[in-house]
Amino acid sequence: MLFINKKKKIEQNNNIEPWNIDFLTRLRIITTKSSRKKVIYIFEAANTSTFRYRIYNMWQALNYSKSWIGSFFFENELSTVSNFIDQSCVIIFGRTRWSLIMANFLKKAKAKKIYTVFDSDDLVFNIDMIPQLMNTLNVSFENYDNYDYWFAYISRLWQFGKMCDATIGTNEFLCNKLRETFDKPSFVINNFLNNEQIEVSNKLYNDKKTKCSNEEIKLGYFSGTPSHTNDFRKIEVEIIDLLRNYPRITLEIVGFMEFSNLSLDLIKKKRIFYTQLVDFLALQKKMAEVDINIVPLIENDFTNCKSELKFFEASIVGTITCATPIYSYRNSIQNNKTGFLCKEGEWYSTIEQIYKKRIDNKIISRARSYCLNRYSPKNQVYNIERVLDAIASE
Repeated sequence: MLFINKKKKIEQNNNIEPWNIDFLTRLRIITTKSSRKKVIYIFEAANTSTFRYRIYNMWQALNYSKSWIGSFFFENELSTVSNFIDQSCVIIFGRTRWSLIMANFLKKAKAKKIYTVFDSDDLVFNIDMIPQLMNTLNVSFENYDNYDYWFAYISRLWQFGKMCDATIGTNEFLCNKLRETFDKPSFVINNFLNNEQIEVSNKLYNDKKTKCSNEEIKLGYFSGTPSHTNDFRKIEVEIIDLLRNYPRITLEIVGFMEFSNLSLDLIKKKRIFYTQLVDFLALQKKMAEVDINIVPLIENDFTNCKSELKFFEASIVGTITCATPIYSYRNSIQNNKTGFLCKEGEWYSTIEQIYKKRIDNKIISRARSYCLNRYSPKNQVYNIERVLDAIASE
């Protein structure tokens, strides 16, 4: 096996991390008198994945709301924030693991009759799912430290989730799993884009339109973490055969990947090549540089809880997506109209047809329009308001 492990390199500045807003500014949002109802988002510590999608983007969307306003805080700020929580109607905890600090903060909120919500973007709150999770994520069963990590991690999420009054998930499949586990109301709020991504992507899309097409096609696989090795293995043989039969097709991997020895000759010939992980705005540029975004996934309960983010992030830069028809993709991609849904055994023929017929600009345009209309903060705010209203009226 050839294991590619590119270290994460993200610039630490406000351009790359626009959520670096000072504490007093965030606190002032919930302490200043307003006619709008207030929601507080809590997260353990900022990161560029779950925090960005489930906290920062939500906060940004609420800036368009006329009925709600929100702010976000971290675990190390709760001792101060707890003095002001009576200003809010709802507190949402993003993928929060139990800790004494978090538990005490939640109890204080409940004592003030503030509605508390557990938000999850993955099926990571049920210990019965750990074997499937470890298998899907290519986690070694031979290393007992992995058992300790995953059982501790998921147990803490379960413990905190069951203390909350309701839950939020990224799609209805995940919400059903939340209801089964916690026996509490669950509401769907999709993952979506932020304004920084849209602004960067508009320019990338316009630049891409001016470039002349040629006979070369570049596939892009944006793995992000080493956990996607098993996903790619489902289609590796098809992709290898495709590259060998069509010399003008290449594959770029952004992030991590583990290939079998079948791929070694293509790697040596630079038909398969790698780019290290980049920040979330540079990722839009990398997506714009490829022609087809491939999203293979093992299909099971764990992956059916995943969101369609790789579809909407690629679509807004004018890149077509081919994806496994898990729940989120088959409910967002219209096959042959806004992208392509590929079951195992269909990847070779689907990409071959795209290559032979050339990229269909109508598909690109339809996908981009759909994703900008559905997944922009300005358009998502209505669903967020609807969910918050429903929660606050419980």
